[in-house]
Amino acid sequence: MRGRGGGNRHAESRDPGGASTSARRTLRDKVRTERYVPRMVRHGFRATVPLLVLATMLSGSSCAGDPPSLSTPPTQMIPSAGVPRSSGITVTPEQLSISDPCGLLSPPALSGFGRVSIEPGSQFTTCQGAISLADGGTASVSSEFAFRPHEGASLTPVDRNGVTVYDAPGDSNGCSRYIVVSDHATITVTAGLARRPDLLCDIANAAIDGMLPQLVRGGLQPADLPADSLGEQDACRLFDHTEIRRMTGIDARQVHPAFNGQGCEWNTGTERGPSVLVSFRRTTQPKIDERTDRAITIDGRTAIADPWVGGALKLPSCEVQLVHPPLDRPTSVREVEQLSVSVYTEAPEESNCVPAIELTSAALGRLPRG
Repeated sequence: MRGRGGGNRHAESRDPGGASTSARRTLRDKVRTERYVPRMVRHGFRATVPLLVLATMLSGSSCAGDPPSLSTPPTQMIPSAGVPRSSGITVTPEQLSISDPCGLLSPPALSGFGRVSIEPGSQFTTCQGAISLADGGTASVSSEFAFRPHEGASLTPVDRNGVTVYDAPGDSNGCSRYIVVSDHATITVTAGLARRPDLLCDIANAAIDGMLPQLVRGGLQPADLPADSLGEQDACRLFDHTEIRRMTGIDARQVHPAFNGQGCEWNTGTERGPSVLVSFRRTTQPKIDERTDRAITIDGRTAIADPWVGGALKLPSCEVQLVHPPLDRPTSVREVEQLSVSVYTEAPEESNCVPAIELTSAALGRLPRG
């Protein structure tokens, strides 16, 4: 099964900037570097899984029995921006948490480069723009709300119209600019995918200049999501460490929330240790396109269980992707909100599907019905 942009979700390579080439690795990294903002999570029902599918998966389960609960909660890992707040802005982290990242990308500010189109990103905290350049090529530009600038970025503070903007050196892969709203909230603008790398930093700067008036006066466009949207939920509030251990056998020592509660990872604090990853995203309807994929239904919701054998960087895993109420985008592309639950343990990949399905069922019972 492949992610939003195509390609193999299980690839382990990274680009020079530290970003992942796989949707799963990208989400896992985001959970470790983005912001936690509490959201309301509603009560509900317990979902069920077809007995034939569940019986098949249980035959290889590594989670027999219910381990005793842990008394010590895991440590919440929320990274810091590592640089001072940008001067000259009045916008607050609270405003950012309820704002639409697409409201910050201004087509008029970018129109000097070509025809601009803007649409929501696959994460509720991202927005994607495409620019049809005058020379026939294309470029991309994105805005993203995150905990901090990209890990390892070399930052230079630059004054742009009275606002401190943190510049990172550009290269042929992209160019990023950062507005630091607080120690745990950052606006990232990145330009990339152009045949003319010399334009990338100019595009990023233009995008920043286009959003500065909103940031200075503190008036941001609200996200305006329905109350039952996954974009209004908090993944870390779906489970506590005792449930994670009971359902998976994993003794979580750390919890890594994503910005605005849009993902959460429970792990043992080691790079290749067992973990549980929950994330929310906007994407196309999941499809079976690998031999190991399984179509399942959980309380009437379409879902796919996707086991994987693991690799040098990741343990064997199973990801369950479950469809939330569909979305209609301006481009008329039929998309869905998706709950993704992945379990990584040192066990046959099929065995990981049992706790992944159980966790997904429990999560569905705690999310609004939609």
